[in-house]
Amino acid sequence: MPMDRVMKDIQRRVDLFGITKFVVADDNFTTNKKHVQAFCEGIKKITPPVTWQAWSRADCVRPEMLEMMKEAGCYMVVFGVESGDAETLKLTRKGTTVEDNIRAVQISHEAGLQVGVNLMFGFPWETIKSLDNNLSYINKVWDYTHMFNGSGSLVPFPGTEIYRQYVEKCGFKNYWLNPKYQDCGVSLYQNAENPYTVSTLSQRFMYDDTYVQERYFFEYTPEFAEKLSDVAYEVGRHNLETMYPEQPIKRTLFMWLCKASRFIYRYFPTLEKSIGRFLTTTKRPAIEEQRFKTRGMVPT
Repeated sequence: MPMDRVMKDIQRRVDLFGITKFVVADDNFTTNKKHVQAFCEGIKKITPPVTWQAWSRADCVRPEMLEMMKEAGCYMVVFGVESGDAETLKLTRKGTTVEDNIRAVQISHEAGLQVGVNLMFGFPWETIKSLDNNLSYINKVWDYTHMFNGSGSLVPFPGTEIYRQYVEKCGFKNYWLNPKYQDCGVSLYQNAENPYTVSTLSQRFMYDDTYVQERYFFEYTPEFAEKLSDVAYEVGRHNLETMYPEQPIKRTLFMWLCKASRFIYRYFPTLEKSIGRFLTTTKRPAIEEQRFKTRGMVPT
């Protein structure tokens, strides 16, 4: 679509709906430098001014581009880093290096942008060493990263190379026809009708590693699952610092509650979910009745 039409559409939405902030839903907005420049020049003419965020590959940004985006109202860039392990980047044919993934985060932070980092875990070839490499990467970009994604355990979506390579070996052919997998998506608890019955507090607040911990698709050793739990905790700890920068007591409380949740899940994996199911089930009739009353309806 011509850039002038894009800008007219953005201005129309600003005028009609009062939009002041939006996401450029392009997996790799920064591929074409001329396109980015034209977008930035056009968006600065929108009135009143708007702010926006974009997604990018780690090897498609340069300092001057990031500064241009910042001047045009961009406040955040999100990178699909996927892994801090060189072997995983190679096997997934990502086309980037760990060094690329570090540099992109650093120069974006230096340009004054918030930085989102998306990581994936649970590839069938990963080892404890792979997770150690990811922890090393997380620590190197810790101070430059605004948020890490809170979910991203591998799901072998149909049509992907991972699905084709492992479907017979791991026995998940047509898994989407199985009722157990109906809620599977980027994260499990966000898709479930009742998140308290399928996840723990730690998985909702720190990182949703359910697919690995409960071996939904691939077999993982107990040692690997335990190590991933440690990585997930570090991701969550960082994000809680971002979410509650001036509320240390609240942040610490959440961290300790999530620690307790992880401990209970390790030894009694169904306990917290059973409690969640009991509490939400007993409260649901009252909640439903109130909902009907609010809408002026009578439940049948």
